[in-house]
Amino acid sequence: MEGKAKKTSLRLKLGYSFGQLTDSIPFNLFYVYFLYFITDVVGLPAVYGGIISLIVIIWDAITDPIAGYLSDNSKSKYGRRRPFMLGAIVPLFICTVMLFTAVDFSRPVALTYYIFVGILFWTCYKLYVIPFFALGAEITQDFNDRTTLRGFAGVGIYVATWFVSAGPMMVLDNVSANGGTEKQSWLLSAILFGLIGVIGGLICWRSTRGKELSR
Repeated sequence: MEGKAKKTSLRLKLGYSFGQLTDSIPFNLFYVYFLYFITDVVGLPAVYGGIISLIVIIWDAITDPIAGYLSDNSKSKYGRRRPFMLGAIVPLFICTVMLFTAVDFSRPVALTYYIFVGILFWTCYKLYVIPFFALGAEITQDFNDRTTLRGFAGVGIYVATWFVSAGPMMVLDNVSANGGTEKQSWLLSAILFGLIGVIGGLICWRSTRGKELSR
């Protein structure tokens, strides 16, 4: 089959790997810090945090096949994967910021708010990440090249994990030193690291333009 053994360039591999930041930064922010944020920063009971996490994780499982089906059956002239990625990048950023905004509502209203935002967050996340992974498999049909491509993306996972593990605490220290509050530090962290994810996703989207193989 023509093009089957064609290799991707180093530039394309690097460009695709930036898209991993859009995946891993919000993912790690949620799983590492969200429960702490809900209980210790927002001040909701731990059971509320458990309810929110349970509902949005169940919703995450529901959105997997939906996002995959929509992407697989897309008829867009711009490809099956990249339009979904582009459409999800900014909404995912907005939802990340909203998720780490400490609202001053009554407990029932706050619970409803974070459930609603959490559902939107995971919907946007899956509409990006599932097409992103599928695009990686469709940029090249060479098995070894696909493996290398995912290896480059794997570096993005480590970079994002480092950002999310160390970054919010550094922001907290700096905000506190300047008289700010912990609530302000988390909002700032969500904005800063969310923007890194936006930039990574846009670099990936631009770098893979015209590279998606036809069905």
